[in-house]
Amino acid sequence: FGVNFAFGKAVSSKSVDLTEEGLYTLSDGTKNILGSLRDKITLRFYFSKSVAAEADGAQTARSYAQRVEELLERYETLADGKLVVELYDPEPFSELEDEAVGYGLRGARVPGGRDKLYFGLAGTNTTDGEEVIAFFDPQRESFLELDLTKLIYTLDHPEKPRVGMFSSLPMRGQPGNPSDPRSGRPAWMVVDQVSERYEVEWIERGDASLPDGIDILVGLHGL
Repeated sequence: FGVNFAFGKAVSSKSVDLTEEGLYTLSDGTKNILGSLRDKITLRFYFSKSVAAEADGAQTARSYAQRVEELLERYETLADGKLVVELYDPEPFSELEDEAVGYGLRGARVPGGRDKLYFGLAGTNTTDGEEVIAFFDPQRESFLELDLTKLIYTLDHPEKPRVGMFSSLPMRGQPGNPSDPRSGRPAWMVVDQVSERYEVEWIERGDASLPDGIDILVGLHGL
């Protein structure tokens, strides 16, 4: 539990850099995950090269797509056969475009382009698990390694550990009155982050026993 949070902090605080040799510098957390994959994972990278080539406003997308492709190739090398990267150019009105849409990828209009540009990723494992990045937003480039590694980790660990949480702090938030949405209180960010990766079971004050199947017990209290 603690290792996952530390990994997330380490990856998100470090931009993915392109070295002089054309290889990306990756965090130790990413290298460890790629080197210890249990399942075989396939990453399908969809980028509409033909659409981008015709659109005057697609220069940023073309440049970023090249970086994503090189990073995926680096991931594939480090995974030692457990990760397969497939590259696709979904042309307009093609079966590949339908396939990309079927995975949940989102097309976007590009200035100067006539057709939608697809620029996303669909990942699958051997147990029919799917994870997608619907569209690679260049504004999230500094989080690219984090997004890719999180997707791969989720596919390799489809079962969510159960976390029991006990706290006297108002962490869970409170739904608002339908007549006054401002009366509600959102859950703390840490709760949202934990819920993304774990199945959270809240333990109430006065419970006589812990719920069955708890893998991790977390207690949080204010000073």
